[in-house]
Amino acid sequence: MNTNPNSLISQFVQGIKSRSEDDRFKTVAELCKVVSSELKEVSNQNYVICLDLLCNELINIVSNGDVHEKKGAIVAMGKSCASETNMKWFSPT
Repeated sequence: MNTNPNSLISQFVQGIKSRSEDDRFKTVAELCKVVSSELKEVSNQNYVICLDLLCNELINIVSNGDVHEKKGAIVAMGKSCASETNMKWFSPT
């Protein structure tokens, strides 16, 4: 597994932004696997960096992406990030 946080997250972001629904779902499935198991094997610092980068990318996609990108980001948030991160941006302030 690539342990460079920026490189790791950018490979998933491209799949999440795909116009192909199948590609988006495959990417999210792989992302779930990485977040729930493989990512936990890296250092704590890289784990936190990866999740921060991922959450920031997903928020950016939802805020600025086209409809296909937004769908991919929302699925990614629901399937992989909700169980692993504190989804503060969904909490009422």
